[in-house]
Amino acid sequence: NFLFCNVDDYKFKRDIKYIPKLLLKKKFWSEILNLLKSYRFSIRSIHHLISVGIQSEHYCRCLKKGIDRFERSNGGNNKYIFYSYWMVEHAMCGIALKQYYKDSVNVTRTHGYDLYEYRDKGKYIPFRKYILDNTDLVLPISIDGFEYLNRMYGKRDNIQLSRLGTKDYGISEYTKTDYDLNIVSCS
Repeated sequence: NFLFCNVDDYKFKRDIKYIPKLLLKKKFWSEILNLLKSYRFSIRSIHHLISVGIQSEHYCRCLKKGIDRFERSNGGNNKYIFYSYWMVEHAMCGIALKQYYKDSVNVTRTHGYDLYEYRDKGKYIPFRKYILDNTDLVLPISIDGFEYLNRMYGKRDNIQLSRLGTKDYGISEYTKTDYDLNIVSCS
């Protein structure tokens, strides 16, 4: 296990040091322009934008250190799949990492809070178009999510429906043994 990046390790006050780097990025200013054009520019939306920007920078730096360590011990030039479960700061991190590891692929799932802008208090999810434009594969988990993305951002080849769950194996008889350990989780 070479990746040591604890999501709980993110601290806005500590990671505020990434703001100057964020301010130098074209994608940040494109988002500001988008907010102005869509009349969604507010203190809340700017805070959300900066927060997502510095969180993704924190995750990216943390993961890059681990990957670089792995690269040094394994001869380098490895191909990676950067797979995020949420289409916000984690997807942004995958995009950034892909720039360092050229033959890699960036994939993101999307569910609810990270998909539907109307569910957000400020009706805004930062870097949405940037993520869609720079991710190899976007996997909404529902038909509604798939249709929403295509309706809001135009039909794209990189958006594919990918439901959660497993194949239905039917009902079968269960025989308990003394060494069975059953862990069940539902949602």
